[in-house]
Amino acid sequence: MENTGGPASFGEFGKRTLMAGTQTLLRGLSILELIGEGMTSVKTLSETLQVPRSTITRMIHNLVAEGYLYHIPEKGYFLGARLVNLGEKARDQRPLAGIARPFLEALSEQVRDTIHLGAPTDDGTIIYLDKINGSRGFQMRSRVGLTVPIASTGLGKAILMTMDEEEWDHYYDYAMSQKKFQNTGAELKSYPEFFSDLSLSKQRGFTFDDEENEIGIRCVAAPVFANGSSAVAAISISSTLNFMPRERINLLGPVIVRCAQKISRELGWSNEK
Repeated sequence: MENTGGPASFGEFGKRTLMAGTQTLLRGLSILELIGEGMTSVKTLSETLQVPRSTITRMIHNLVAEGYLYHIPEKGYFLGARLVNLGEKARDQRPLAGIARPFLEALSEQVRDTIHLGAPTDDGTIIYLDKINGSRGFQMRSRVGLTVPIASTGLGKAILMTMDEEEWDHYYDYAMSQKKFQNTGAELKSYPEFFSDLSLSKQRGFTFDDEENEIGIRCVAAPVFANGSSAVAAISISSTLNFMPRERINLLGPVIVRCAQKISRELGWSNEK
C-alpha cells in the first residue's frame, strides 16, 4: 500500500497545535502579570503585548469566566479570587515560606510591627516571600512577589552581610542604577557609609534600613541560613519612624536574630558547624 504521509502530516499538525497552545498559554500568563502590575484596560494590554484587541478581549473573557480575572465596569480588569487561592497555595507549598510562617506569626504578635520574609534571586534583587501586616494602623507598599534591588532593603542587606565584601559594590551599583525607575523618593547611603554599615552588621549579626527603601520606614533584619555561611533568606521587622526610633532598632536586633536562628535550625542549620 502506498504511503500517503498521513502519520507524518498528523505529526506536523500536532506540532503546530502544540506551538499554538503554548503561545496562547504564555499570552494568558502575560496578561495576568500585566494586570497584576496595574494595567487594567484591553487597549493598553493590546499595545503592550502587540496582540490584536480582539484576541486580548477573547482571552480576557475566558479568564473572567474561569475566575482568574474579574471585571469592574468603567474601571477595567483585576486579578480574580482563583488567583488569590492559588497564590496562597503557592506560598504554603514553598518549603522556606511554610517552615518560616509559624515563627513569623509569633514574632508579629510579639512586636506588633510588619514582618517580612525575603529571598535573593539570580538578578541582583530580593523577592518578598511572605508578609504579615502589623497592628499599628499603617500599610507599606511591599507585597508578596515584589522584587527590589537587594542593596536597597534591610532584608537584602541581611543577605549581603553574609557574602564576600568584594561583592558588595556590584549589588550597590545595581541598586543605584534602578533608583530612577522606582520613583519612591528613598535614597541609598553613600557607598563608604553602606560598606561601613554592612561591616558593623557582620559583627552584630543584624542590619537595618533607615528610609533607604521607603520614605518614613525603618526596619531591622537578620539572615536565615540552611547550609553553609551564605544566607538563603532574611526576615525583617518594619515600622514607621515614630514606632521605630533608633534606640528601638538596637533592642529589636537580638529579637530578630533569635527568630532567624529558629527558622535556620528548622532548615537544618547549626551554629556549631
